Amino acid sequence: MRSLGTWDFNGYDVFKVEIDINWSDIGTDGTLVIRVATLGDAETFDRVSLSYARLRYPQTITTTTENKFINLRPNAGGKSFVTIPGLPASARLFDVTDPTRVRLVDDPSGTVINNTTNGRRLLVASTPITPSIQSVTFREFEPSDYDYIIISHKSLMKPAMGYSDVVQAYADYRARSAGGSYRPLVVEVSELYNQFNYGEISPLAIRKFMEYLAASNLPKYLLIIGDDLDVWYLYFRLQNNYPTYKSLVPTAGYPGSDAFYTFNLAGFTNAPAVPTGRIAAMKPEEVAAYLNKVKEMESLPHDALWRKNLLHLSGGINPGEPERFRDYLQEYQATAEGLYLGGSVKWAAKQSTNPVEFININQEVNRGLNLITFFGHSASSVIDFDIGFVTDPKLGYDNKGKYPMFLINGCNAGSFFLNGKLFGEDWILAPDRGAVGFIAHTSYGLETTLHRYSKIFYEVAFGDENFIHRGVGDVQQEVAIRYMQGLAPNLANVAQVQQMLLLGDPAVSLFGTRLPDYA
Repeated sequence: MRSLGTWDFNGYDVFKVEIDINWSDIGTDGTLVIRVATLGDAETFDRVSLSYARLRYPQTITTTTENKFINLRPNAGGKSFVTIPGLPASARLFDVTDPTRVRLVDDPSGTVINNTTNGRRLLVASTPITPSIQSVTFREFEPSDYDYIIISHKSLMKPAMGYSDVVQAYADYRARSAGGSYRPLVVEVSELYNQFNYGEISPLAIRKFMEYLAASNLPKYLLIIGDDLDVWYLYFRLQNNYPTYKSLVPTAGYPGSDAFYTFNLAGFTNAPAVPTGRIAAMKPEEVAAYLNKVKEMESLPHDALWRKNLLHLSGGINPGEPERFRDYLQEYQATAEGLYLGGSVKWAAKQSTNPVEFININQEVNRGLNLITFFGHSASSVIDFDIGFVTDPKLGYDNKGKYPMFLINGCNAGSFFLNGKLFGEDWILAPDRGAVGFIAHTSYGLETTLHRYSKIFYEVAFGDENFIHRGVGDVQQEVAIRYMQGLAPNLANVAQVQQMLLLGDPAVSLFGTRLPDYA
């Protein structure tokens, strides 16, 4: 093979290269093979890949019955004549050089295209598409009538586990005194696409809806019921590729952030105006299973001593990390064992610097825990001090009625919008076991920002009489406010408070009683 060149890179560099090739580079079978290889430092791992390749070559334009893109070469004269013989009468020619300003060209069989000094991109479309028009009925939302907002998808609003409609059942529970006597509103996400975004599927619809509500009456909580797929899956163009995991209710942007839906609204700065959580369900049964766990937890008395138990898991791979991460967790421990919670913290630390070390914590979980906090390295499906999936029968997890929350300090453990069942989702959606809350970063977490966030989290959740009884979403909101005080709103800081995503109901509290324990 012929060498096309050498490029030096560090970290996550990206190169976009345009190279002239020779006809001899094309195989006799018409294929073009491109290979990349690394010649890096033998002491480190090098990963490089070819993201895409596009070959442009002169073509004779002939009659086509399919859609076809045409790239006009630059013409110094600024005009080019295009003729396509034998097109059917239904054919149309579009100038799509700027995809946001598509222009219909008058005569596709032969026409002059202007402004071709830098080339143009055209689309020949031979088959008309007649979209079906469906009537849409808008609903009048009176913001003052509601304080607990549920946004879900029609595929989840179905019977399961004794409920006739699990999403409505969730709202009904929150409306009862046992569920907090809220005034819930259930909205199917397509309503918002139509009413707040001109029918286009986009997270912007949810943002605009929350802006509308917040302008008049700020809700107490926002609960999203339904999972999503990250935008790069192109789900709505390639739905047949994803029969199991689908985009039901979108998260805001990439990396995902549900908090962004109310970020900077109603006078809040660099914090969500409405505490927000998500039940990342794909099936009605998963919604019902989570609802049953919430009902169990909120019906229990607060004098059970297991509700004061915490478990700290200390990871680390690189030199110095295990010691630093243990120091961070010791800071949090002092707060948890302080005046308000009077907690009891148990420790477990990695005994090696292997990338992943397994630990079975079924005894601690089954006896009952308030919170499991991890500090180390992580990915979407594993942490470097791996405790496994709660649904794995071999691990012996059986903690019915004693469901903890998780606070994960690492990278991507909150990247829930992938094509598969992930670690956090498994613990949240498992029936009769697992957890009721899971907080983790949806992308790359920085050690310093994670530590600041979690230190403040403990101070708010377990060291402040105004929040120890509040919902975990309220705690997150206050953490974001305190975190940003005195700090520049740079990318690292804003990402830290935006991307600590909560799986679970933001109204569920970590402890639930307001007064300190003197027992």
